Amino acid sequence: MSNATNNRINTVLSTGQETAVNEALDAIDRTLGEVYRSLTPRERQTIPKISKANDLFVKDAIGAVQLAPESFPRNFNIQNIINDYKLYNQLQPITRRVRSLLEKLEDTMMLAGSESFIHGLLIYRMVGNAAESGEAGMQSIHRTLRTRFDRAGNELPEETEAPEPARTA
Repeated sequence: MSNATNNRINTVLSTGQETAVNEALDAIDRTLGEVYRSLTPRERQTIPKISKANDLFVKDAIGAVQLAPESFPRNFNIQNIINDYKLYNQLQPITRRVRSLLEKLEDTMMLAGSESFIHGLLIYRMVGNAAESGEAGMQSIHRTLRTRFDRAGNELPEETEAPEPARTA
């Protein structure tokens, strides 16, 4: 578990950054809108998939049709196959970049969420200590936090300990 005193991320997106990212995503979505095709979960599992191992097979199969088109039925549309293969190859580098961006976003979001939760746990313990010592208003705050914490099915980890509350003389 992260150390509560070690805050690895302490930033927010500016309104401009948030707007720019959303506009860029909208532009990508509009640009590729006519290209997108949806698959059912079953199709995702069952359709034959191209891989590095069979990529050359597909390329060679296309080449075979181009070398001897007379050997194939007239209604065999090689251009459809060429277009599919080209699209597959065009989308590969784009998909790699999107996956890389997604991983960075998910890691950053996970870290921000983790640090928020760790600090929430510290606050919960500090409020609990204050409530136990009879500090005014803390019992009500502690009950609210405990209700939220318990509803989420959380367990308070041992490693996350609140610092000793400041003693007043």
